[in-house]
Amino acid sequence: MKYSGVLATPLNRPQIGVIHTDDQIEAEWRRVLVERLEKLPALAQAHGVAEGDWLGLAMRLAETHVPGFKMVNRAGRRTEWSELDKAELRIDADDIREKTGKTVDASIREAVKSDRWRGKTSEMKPAALRQHYYAADARFIQIAQDARAFEGLPQQVKNALNEGLVEEARELLEAVNQPAPPNDLHKSIVGKV
Repeated sequence: MKYSGVLATPLNRPQIGVIHTDDQIEAEWRRVLVERLEKLPALAQAHGVAEGDWLGLAMRLAETHVPGFKMVNRAGRRTEWSELDKAELRIDADDIREKTGKTVDASIREAVKSDRWRGKTSEMKPAALRQHYYAADARFIQIAQDARAFEGLPQQVKNALNEGLVEEARELLEAVNQPAPPNDLHKSIVGKV
């Protein structure tokens, strides 16, 4: 940080010698103390701290000048995976597991071969993919399943649901002879119609 004004002006060193009396020496040190105290409001203002907030000023000075108090970003590559991405991978791999009986790792390997995942996962190691699979939050899995279920409905049914016409949506499903939803539709959406 670059200081200006009174904070950029150094104090004059006390003029103390062997011929000075104790009172003179004390007066010089008192002068230095007063000058320093007079600069404290400017120091607080320069660091964006309220005047008189001594702990806040001490912390701000430490953050500015002491490496151990500075905040840095964590090392390593920043994640490109949102919570929804993890949930979608989990759903895709679980669908494969359910249909084929494959292990989690085999299901993940198969899921990431699809066009949807190829670009995002092409350089990822299996351990990283497995970590994303297990890190999927149940709430986001639910959201993704609901969105997929909604997208799988006929347009007329979606329009009815968007307008809050649940009974009409139910009748439309029956009219198009779709009483049972496809396997990939989630029960919470289907249960509403």
